[in-house]
Amino acid sequence: EEAKLKPNHECVLQFLVAVGRKNNNNNNKRYVLTSVLQSLHGNASNTRILQQYCGIDDTFVVNKSLEEEFYAVTISSCLFSEDTETVEAIVTQMKENGMTPTPSTMSEIAFAYTRMARKPNNDNGYVEKAASIVHEMSTPSPKLLAAVASAFAVTQNYQNANAVLNRLHTDAYERLEQQQNDAEEIINVLPGLHRSLLKICASYGNATSAFSFVEDIQNFSNKVSSLNTTTMYNNNNSSSNKDEAPLLTSDLPQFADILVADDDNNNPLSSSKRKTSFFRKNTSHHHHKGIARKMGMRGEDWKLLLIAASKSKDWKLCINTMQFLRPYLCATHPKRGNPHKLTRKYHKLSRALTSLLLCLEDCKQDAWAIRAIDDWIEWCGRRPPKEAVLACVRMHAAARRGANVLALLQKIVVMKGSSGEEEEE
Repeated sequence: EEAKLKPNHECVLQFLVAVGRKNNNNNNKRYVLTSVLQSLHGNASNTRILQQYCGIDDTFVVNKSLEEEFYAVTISSCLFSEDTETVEAIVTQMKENGMTPTPSTMSEIAFAYTRMARKPNNDNGYVEKAASIVHEMSTPSPKLLAAVASAFAVTQNYQNANAVLNRLHTDAYERLEQQQNDAEEIINVLPGLHRSLLKICASYGNATSAFSFVEDIQNFSNKVSSLNTTTMYNNNNSSSNKDEAPLLTSDLPQFADILVADDDNNNPLSSSKRKTSFFRKNTSHHHHKGIARKMGMRGEDWKLLLIAASKSKDWKLCINTMQFLRPYLCATHPKRGNPHKLTRKYHKLSRALTSLLLCLEDCKQDAWAIRAIDDWIEWCGRRPPKEAVLACVRMHAAARRGANVLALLQKIVVMKGSSGEEEEE
Protein backbone atom coordinates (compact mmCIF):
# COMPACT_ATOMS: atom_id res chain seq x y z
CA GLU A 1 0.00 0.00 0.00
CA GLU A 2 2.86 2.38 0.77
CA ALA A 3 4.28 1.76 -2.72
CA LYS A 4 0.76 2.17 -4.12
CA LEU A 5 1.01 -1.17 -5.96
CA LYS A 6 -2.21 -2.79 -6.99
CA PRO A 7 -2.19 -6.45 -5.87
CA ASN A 8 -2.92 -9.01 -8.58
CA HIS A 9 -3.22 -12.77 -8.96
CA GLU A 10 0.58 -13.17 -8.81
CA CYS A 11 0.51 -11.72 -5.32
CA VAL A 12 -2.05 -14.32 -4.23
CA LEU A 13 -0.09 -17.13 -5.89
CA GLN A 14 3.09 -16.18 -4.06
CA PHE A 15 1.21 -16.00 -0.79
CA LEU A 16 -0.26 -19.48 -1.33
CA VAL A 17 3.19 -20.88 -2.16
CA ALA A 18 4.78 -19.33 0.94
CA VAL A 19 2.09 -20.55 3.31
CA GLY A 20 1.85 -23.98 1.67
CA ARG A 21 5.57 -24.59 2.03
CA LYS A 22 5.63 -23.71 5.72
CA ASN A 23 6.60 -26.81 7.64
CA ASN A 24 3.85 -26.52 10.23
CA ASN A 25 0.96 -28.81 9.44
CA ASN A 26 -1.56 -27.20 11.76
CA ASN A 27 -5.21 -26.20 11.59
CA ASN A 28 -4.44 -22.50 11.23
CA LYS A 29 -2.44 -23.05 8.06
CA ARG A 30 -5.22 -25.24 6.67
CA TYR A 31 -7.84 -22.63 7.53
CA VAL A 32 -5.93 -19.79 5.89
CA LEU A 33 -5.29 -21.68 2.64
CA THR A 34 -8.82 -23.04 2.25
CA SER A 35 -10.31 -19.64 3.11
CA VAL A 36 -8.17 -17.80 0.57
CA LEU A 37 -9.06 -20.33 -2.11
CA GLN A 38 -12.74 -20.17 -1.19
CA SER A 39 -12.71 -16.36 -1.37
CA LEU A 40 -11.60 -16.63 -5.00
CA HIS A 41 -15.04 -18.01 -5.77
CA GLY A 42 -16.66 -14.80 -4.48
CA ASN A 43 -17.46 -16.04 -1.00
CA ALA A 44 -17.97 -12.77 0.90
CA SER A 45 -17.38 -14.32 4.31
CA ASN A 46 -13.82 -15.18 3.31
CA THR A 47 -12.79 -11.96 1.57
CA ARG A 48 -11.37 -10.62 4.83
CA ILE A 49 -8.67 -13.29 4.56
CA LEU A 50 -7.54 -11.73 1.30
CA GLN A 51 -7.61 -8.30 2.89
CA GLN A 52 -5.72 -9.43 5.99
CA TYR A 53 -2.94 -11.45 4.37
CA CYS A 54 -2.68 -10.16 0.79
CA GLY A 55 -3.90 -6.59 1.01
CA ILE A 56 -6.60 -7.35 -1.59
CA ASP A 57 -10.13 -5.98 -1.23
CA ASP A 58 -13.39 -7.54 -2.35
CA THR A 59 -13.11 -5.92 -5.77
CA PHE A 60 -10.42 -8.44 -6.74
CA VAL A 61 -11.81 -10.92 -9.26
CA VAL A 62 -10.09 -14.11 -10.38
CA ASN A 63 -10.47 -15.22 -13.95
CA LYS A 64 -12.27 -18.55 -14.05
CA SER A 65 -9.50 -19.99 -16.22
CA LEU A 66 -6.98 -19.30 -13.42
CA GLU A 67 -8.90 -20.95 -10.58
CA GLU A 68 -7.40 -24.37 -11.23
CA GLU A 69 -3.91 -22.84 -11.33
CA PHE A 70 -4.42 -21.47 -7.80
CA TYR A 71 -5.49 -24.86 -6.50
CA ALA A 72 -2.70 -26.71 -8.30
CA VAL A 73 -0.04 -24.32 -6.97
CA THR A 74 -1.38 -24.61 -3.42
CA ILE A 75 -1.50 -28.42 -3.54
CA SER A 76 2.02 -28.60 -4.95
CA SER A 77 3.31 -26.28 -2.20
CA CYS A 78 1.67 -28.34 0.54
CA LEU A 79 3.12 -31.52 -0.93
CA PHE A 80 6.55 -29.88 -0.72
CA SER A 81 6.14 -29.82 3.05
CA GLU A 82 4.30 -33.18 2.97
CA ASP A 83 1.19 -31.67 4.53
CA THR A 84 -1.21 -34.25 3.13
CA GLU A 85 -4.03 -33.33 5.52
CA THR A 86 -4.25 -29.84 4.04
CA VAL A 87 -4.04 -31.33 0.55
CA GLU A 88 -7.00 -33.58 1.30
CA ALA A 89 -9.00 -30.60 2.54
CA ILE A 90 -8.18 -28.62 -0.61
CA VAL A 91 -9.14 -31.50 -2.91
CA THR A 92 -12.45 -31.88 -1.07
CA GLN A 93 -13.06 -28.14 -1.46
CA MET A 94 -12.34 -28.36 -5.19
CA LYS A 95 -14.92 -31.08 -5.63
CA GLU A 96 -17.49 -29.11 -3.62
CA ASN A 97 -16.97 -26.18 -6.00
CA GLY A 98 -17.53 -28.38 -9.03
CA MET A 99 -13.86 -28.71 -9.97
CA THR A 100 -12.03 -31.94 -10.72
CA PRO A 101 -8.31 -32.26 -9.91
CA THR A 102 -6.25 -33.06 -12.98
CA PRO A 103 -4.58 -36.48 -13.33
CA SER A 104 -1.16 -34.82 -12.92
CA THR A 105 -2.29 -33.25 -9.63
CA MET A 106 -3.59 -36.56 -8.33
CA SER A 107 -0.34 -38.23 -9.41
CA GLU A 108 1.64 -35.67 -7.40
CA ILE A 109 -0.51 -36.39 -4.36
CA ALA A 110 -0.04 -40.15 -4.77
CA PHE A 111 3.73 -39.73 -5.13
CA ALA A 112 3.76 -37.72 -1.89
CA TYR A 113 1.92 -40.52 -0.11
CA THR A 114 4.43 -43.10 -1.34
CA ARG A 115 7.34 -40.95 -0.14
CA MET A 116 5.78 -40.65 3.29
CA ALA A 117 5.04 -44.38 3.41
CA ARG A 118 8.74 -45.13 2.89
CA LYS A 119 9.76 -43.13 5.95
CA PRO A 120 10.53 -45.02 9.19
CA ASN A 121 7.73 -45.65 11.67
CA ASN A 122 4.95 -44.85 9.20
CA ASP A 123 1.94 -47.14 9.01
CA ASN A 124 0.22 -48.57 5.93
CA GLY A 125 -2.25 -45.68 5.77
CA TYR A 126 -0.23 -43.57 3.35
CA VAL A 127 0.39 -46.33 0.83
CA GLU A 128 -3.28 -47.33 1.00
CA LYS A 129 -4.23 -43.74 0.13
CA ALA A 130 -1.78 -43.76 -2.77
CA ALA A 131 -3.20 -47.07 -4.00
CA SER A 132 -6.72 -45.67 -3.75
CA ILE A 133 -5.78 -42.72 -5.96
CA VAL A 134 -4.15 -45.06 -8.48
CA HIS A 135 -7.26 -47.24 -8.50
CA GLU A 136 -9.40 -44.24 -9.50
CA MET A 137 -7.04 -43.20 -12.32
CA SER A 138 -7.72 -44.61 -15.78
CA THR A 139 -4.08 -44.76 -16.88
CA PRO A 140 -1.60 -44.21 -14.03
CA SER A 141 1.97 -43.76 -15.17
CA PRO A 142 4.44 -46.67 -14.85
CA LYS A 143 6.59 -44.53 -12.51
CA LEU A 144 3.64 -44.02 -10.17
CA LEU A 145 2.79 -47.73 -10.16
CA ALA A 146 6.43 -48.54 -9.44
CA ALA A 147 6.46 -46.08 -6.53
CA VAL A 148 3.30 -47.67 -5.09
CA ALA A 149 4.78 -51.17 -5.43
CA SER A 150 7.95 -50.13 -3.59
CA ALA A 151 5.90 -48.41 -0.87
CA PHE A 152 3.86 -51.58 -0.37
CA ALA A 153 7.09 -53.58 -0.04
CA VAL A 154 8.56 -51.11 2.47
CA THR A 155 5.48 -51.54 4.64
CA GLN A 156 5.95 -55.32 4.21
CA ASN A 157 2.71 -55.69 2.28
CA TYR A 158 4.36 -57.98 -0.23
CA GLN A 159 1.14 -59.42 -1.63
CA ASN A 160 -0.04 -56.03 -2.89
CA ALA A 161 3.47 -55.17 -4.08
CA ASN A 162 3.44 -58.36 -6.13
CA ALA A 163 0.01 -57.51 -7.54
CA VAL A 164 1.23 -54.09 -8.75
CA LEU A 165 4.38 -55.69 -10.20
CA ASN A 166 2.28 -58.22 -12.13
CA ARG A 167 0.12 -55.38 -13.44
CA LEU A 168 3.21 -53.64 -14.79
CA HIS A 169 4.49 -56.89 -16.30
CA THR A 170 1.17 -57.53 -18.03
CA ASP A 171 1.02 -53.97 -19.36
CA ALA A 172 4.61 -54.14 -20.62
CA TYR A 173 4.05 -57.47 -22.35
CA GLU A 174 0.92 -56.20 -24.11
CA ARG A 175 2.70 -53.07 -25.30
CA LEU A 176 5.62 -55.09 -26.62
CA GLU A 177 3.33 -57.63 -28.26
CA GLN A 178 1.42 -54.86 -30.02
CA GLN A 179 4.67 -53.02 -30.81
CA GLN A 180 3.50 -49.78 -29.21
CA ASN A 181 6.08 -47.00 -29.18
CA ASP A 182 5.18 -46.05 -25.60
CA ALA A 183 6.54 -49.42 -24.43
CA GLU A 184 9.91 -47.77 -23.78
CA GLU A 185 8.47 -45.82 -20.83
CA ILE A 186 7.48 -48.90 -18.87
CA ILE A 187 10.51 -50.93 -19.98
CA ASN A 188 12.81 -48.27 -18.53
CA VAL A 189 10.97 -48.34 -15.19
CA LEU A 190 10.94 -52.10 -14.56
CA PRO A 191 14.66 -52.85 -13.96
CA GLY A 192 14.84 -50.21 -11.23
CA LEU A 193 11.65 -51.51 -9.64
CA HIS A 194 12.96 -55.09 -9.68
CA ARG A 195 16.15 -53.99 -7.93
CA SER A 196 14.20 -51.89 -5.41
CA LEU A 197 11.87 -54.74 -4.41
CA LEU A 198 14.74 -57.18 -3.95
CA LYS A 199 16.73 -54.63 -1.97
CA ILE A 200 13.78 -54.14 0.38
CA CYS A 201 13.42 -57.90 0.84
CA ALA A 202 17.15 -58.17 1.54
CA SER A 203 17.00 -55.41 4.15
CA TYR A 204 14.16 -57.20 5.97
CA GLY A 205 15.65 -60.66 5.41
CA ASN A 206 12.47 -61.92 3.74
CA ALA A 207 13.68 -64.74 1.50
CA THR A 208 10.18 -66.02 0.71
CA SER A 209 9.00 -62.74 -0.80
CA ALA A 210 12.34 -62.20 -2.54
CA PHE A 211 12.10 -65.62 -4.17
CA SER A 212 8.52 -64.88 -5.24
CA PHE A 213 9.63 -61.64 -6.90
CA VAL A 214 12.47 -63.47 -8.64
CA GLU A 215 10.08 -66.03 -10.09
CA ASP A 216 7.79 -63.29 -11.40
CA ILE A 217 10.70 -61.36 -12.89
CA GLN A 218 12.11 -64.38 -14.69
CA ASN A 219 8.72 -65.58 -15.91
CA PHE A 220 8.10 -62.14 -17.40
CA SER A 221 11.55 -62.12 -18.98
CA ASN A 222 10.90 -65.54 -20.52
CA LYS A 223 7.56 -64.40 -21.96
CA VAL A 224 9.13 -61.35 -23.58
CA SER A 225 11.96 -63.46 -24.95
CA SER A 226 9.48 -65.80 -26.62
CA LEU A 227 7.88 -63.03 -28.70
CA ASN A 228 8.30 -63.46 -32.48
CA THR A 229 10.13 -66.76 -32.11
CA THR A 230 9.52 -67.58 -35.80
CA THR A 231 11.61 -64.62 -36.94
CA MET A 232 15.18 -65.51 -37.86
CA TYR A 233 18.05 -63.80 -36.11
CA ASN A 234 19.86 -61.08 -37.96
CA ASN A 235 23.31 -62.51 -38.64
CA ASN A 236 24.96 -59.20 -37.89
CA ASN A 237 23.37 -58.95 -34.45
CA SER A 238 23.14 -62.53 -33.21
CA SER A 239 26.74 -62.91 -32.05
CA SER A 240 27.04 -62.78 -28.30
CA ASN A 241 28.85 -59.95 -26.58
CA LYS A 242 32.16 -61.06 -25.12
CA ASP A 243 31.36 -59.30 -21.83
CA GLU A 244 27.90 -60.84 -21.59
CA ALA A 245 27.28 -63.52 -19.01
CA PRO A 246 26.41 -66.82 -20.77
CA LEU A 247 22.93 -68.24 -20.56
CA LEU A 248 22.59 -70.91 -17.95
CA THR A 249 22.10 -74.50 -18.99
CA SER A 250 18.87 -76.43 -18.72
CA ASP A 251 19.96 -78.36 -15.65
CA LEU A 252 19.59 -75.21 -13.53
CA PRO A 253 16.24 -74.15 -12.00
CA GLN A 254 13.90 -72.79 -14.65
CA PHE A 255 13.19 -69.49 -12.91
CA ALA A 256 16.74 -68.35 -13.62
CA ASP A 257 17.40 -69.48 -17.17
CA ILE A 258 17.89 -66.00 -18.63
CA LEU A 259 20.85 -64.03 -17.34
CA VAL A 260 22.83 -61.13 -18.69
CA ALA A 261 25.73 -59.04 -17.45
CA ASP A 262 24.93 -55.55 -16.19
CA ASP A 263 26.78 -53.93 -19.08
CA ASP A 264 24.89 -55.56 -21.95
CA ASN A 265 26.10 -53.69 -25.02
CA ASN A 266 23.47 -55.45 -27.13
CA ASN A 267 20.74 -53.76 -25.11
CA PRO A 268 18.43 -51.99 -27.62
CA LEU A 269 17.56 -49.41 -24.97
CA SER A 270 21.12 -48.20 -24.47
CA SER A 271 21.54 -44.48 -25.06
CA SER A 272 23.83 -45.02 -28.03
CA LYS A 273 21.24 -47.15 -29.85
CA ARG A 274 17.97 -45.46 -28.86
CA LYS A 275 16.01 -44.39 -31.93
CA THR A 276 13.07 -42.05 -32.44
CA SER A 277 10.84 -45.09 -32.60
CA PHE A 278 11.28 -47.69 -29.88
CA PHE A 279 10.70 -50.53 -32.33
CA ARG A 280 12.76 -51.20 -35.40
CA LYS A 281 11.00 -51.33 -38.74
CA ASN A 282 10.93 -55.13 -38.56
CA THR A 283 11.02 -56.12 -34.91
CA SER A 284 13.04 -59.29 -34.54
CA HIS A 285 13.27 -62.00 -31.95
CA HIS A 286 16.77 -60.74 -31.19
CA HIS A 287 15.30 -57.33 -30.30
CA HIS A 288 12.87 -58.90 -27.83
CA LYS A 289 15.67 -61.10 -26.50
CA GLY A 290 17.65 -57.99 -25.67
CA ILE A 291 14.67 -56.45 -23.88
CA ALA A 292 14.08 -59.72 -22.00
CA ARG A 293 17.66 -59.71 -20.78
CA LYS A 294 17.29 -56.13 -19.60
CA MET A 295 14.16 -57.19 -17.71
CA GLY A 296 15.67 -60.36 -16.24
CA MET A 297 17.78 -60.87 -13.15
CA ARG A 298 21.28 -59.39 -13.08
CA GLY A 299 24.28 -60.00 -10.89
CA GLU A 300 23.38 -57.54 -8.15
CA ASP A 301 19.80 -58.85 -8.13
CA TRP A 302 21.01 -62.38 -7.43
CA LYS A 303 23.25 -60.99 -4.70
CA LEU A 304 20.23 -59.38 -3.03
CA LEU A 305 18.32 -62.67 -3.15
CA LEU A 306 21.29 -64.38 -1.52
CA ILE A 307 21.47 -61.72 1.21
CA ALA A 308 17.75 -62.18 1.93
CA ALA A 309 18.25 -65.95 2.13
CA SER A 310 21.25 -65.51 4.40
CA LYS A 311 19.32 -63.35 6.86
CA SER A 312 16.52 -65.93 6.78
CA LYS A 313 19.05 -68.67 7.59
CA ASP A 314 18.04 -70.55 4.43
CA TRP A 315 21.44 -72.02 3.59
CA LYS A 316 20.11 -74.25 0.79
CA LEU A 317 18.70 -71.25 -1.07
CA CYS A 318 22.04 -69.47 -0.53
CA ILE A 319 23.94 -72.36 -2.10
CA ASN A 320 21.58 -72.56 -5.07
CA THR A 321 21.58 -68.81 -5.65
CA MET A 322 25.36 -68.77 -5.68
CA GLN A 323 25.30 -70.81 -8.89
CA PHE A 324 23.40 -68.03 -10.66
CA LEU A 325 26.11 -65.56 -9.72
CA ARG A 326 28.75 -67.67 -11.42
CA PRO A 327 28.57 -66.06 -14.92
CA TYR A 328 28.77 -62.58 -13.42
CA LEU A 329 31.74 -63.50 -11.24
CA CYS A 330 33.50 -65.09 -14.19
CA ALA A 331 32.94 -61.84 -16.09
CA THR A 332 34.97 -59.97 -13.44
CA HIS A 333 38.05 -62.20 -13.82
CA PRO A 334 41.17 -60.00 -14.18
CA LYS A 335 41.96 -61.62 -17.51
CA ARG A 336 38.65 -60.48 -19.00
CA GLY A 337 39.55 -56.84 -19.61
CA ASN A 338 40.24 -53.52 -17.89
CA PRO A 339 41.39 -54.41 -14.34
CA HIS A 340 40.02 -51.28 -12.63
CA LYS A 341 36.60 -51.52 -14.27
CA LEU A 342 36.35 -55.23 -13.49
CA THR A 343 37.42 -54.65 -9.89
CA ARG A 344 34.58 -52.18 -9.40
CA LYS A 345 32.13 -54.75 -10.73
CA TYR A 346 33.63 -57.42 -8.52
CA HIS A 347 33.24 -55.34 -5.35
CA LYS A 348 29.54 -54.88 -6.13
CA LEU A 349 29.14 -58.67 -5.91
CA SER A 350 31.69 -59.57 -3.23
CA ARG A 351 29.25 -59.28 -0.35
CA ALA A 352 27.45 -62.34 -1.70
CA LEU A 353 30.18 -64.72 -0.53
CA THR A 354 30.32 -63.09 2.91
CA SER A 355 26.57 -63.50 3.31
CA LEU A 356 26.78 -67.12 2.21
CA LEU A 357 29.59 -67.99 4.64
CA LEU A 358 27.90 -66.23 7.56
CA CYS A 359 24.73 -68.20 6.86
CA LEU A 360 26.68 -71.48 6.67
CA GLU A 361 28.36 -70.60 9.96
CA ASP A 362 25.04 -69.90 11.68
CA CYS A 363 23.55 -73.12 10.31
CA LYS A 364 26.70 -75.14 11.14
CA GLN A 365 27.20 -76.27 7.55
CA ASP A 366 31.00 -76.18 7.57
CA ALA A 367 31.25 -78.89 4.91
CA TRP A 368 30.11 -76.37 2.28
CA ALA A 369 32.36 -73.53 3.37
CA ILE A 370 35.67 -74.44 1.75
CA ARG A 371 33.90 -75.65 -1.39
CA ALA A 372 32.18 -72.26 -1.71
CA ILE A 373 35.48 -70.39 -1.35
CA ASP A 374 37.23 -72.70 -3.82
CA ASP A 375 34.48 -72.08 -6.38
CA TRP A 376 34.68 -68.33 -5.77
CA ILE A 377 38.44 -68.30 -6.40
CA GLU A 378 38.04 -70.41 -9.52
CA TRP A 379 35.26 -68.26 -10.96
CA CYS A 380 36.67 -64.76 -10.42
CA GLY A 381 40.39 -65.41 -9.96
CA ARG A 382 40.52 -63.20 -6.87
CA ARG A 383 41.03 -63.53 -3.17
CA PRO A 384 37.74 -63.98 -1.31
CA PRO A 385 36.52 -61.24 1.08
CA LYS A 386 38.23 -61.23 4.47
CA GLU A 387 34.95 -61.61 6.41
CA ALA A 388 34.07 -64.73 4.42
CA VAL A 389 37.47 -66.30 5.07
CA LEU A 390 37.23 -65.56 8.79
CA ALA A 391 33.78 -67.21 8.95
CA CYS A 392 35.21 -70.30 7.27
CA VAL A 393 38.19 -70.36 9.61
CA ARG A 394 35.95 -70.09 12.67
CA MET A 395 33.81 -73.01 11.49
CA HIS A 396 36.71 -75.38 10.83
CA ALA A 397 38.61 -74.27 13.91
CA ALA A 398 35.58 -75.07 16.05
CA ALA A 399 35.42 -78.50 14.38
CA ARG A 400 39.18 -79.00 15.07
CA ARG A 401 40.02 -79.25 11.37
CA GLY A 402 43.29 -77.34 11.50
CA ALA A 403 44.63 -78.92 8.31
CA ASN A 404 41.70 -77.53 6.32
CA VAL A 405 42.28 -74.05 7.72
CA LEU A 406 45.99 -74.18 6.92
CA ALA A 407 45.39 -75.36 3.35
CA LEU A 408 42.83 -72.62 2.77
CA LEU A 409 45.08 -69.86 4.08
CA GLN A 410 48.04 -71.09 2.03
CA LYS A 411 45.92 -71.02 -1.11
CA ILE A 412 44.80 -67.45 -0.44
CA VAL A 413 48.28 -66.18 0.45
CA VAL A 414 49.71 -67.57 -2.79
CA MET A 415 47.11 -65.56 -4.72
CA LYS A 416 48.27 -62.25 -3.22
CA GLY A 417 49.26 -59.88 -6.02
CA SER A 418 48.89 -62.60 -8.65
CA SER A 419 46.35 -60.60 -10.66
CA GLY A 420 48.57 -57.54 -10.86
CA GLU A 421 45.85 -55.24 -9.53
CA GLU A 422 44.51 -53.87 -6.30
CA GLU A 423 42.76 -56.61 -4.39
CA GLU A 424 40.39 -56.39 -1.47
CA GLU A 425 42.32 -56.48 1.79
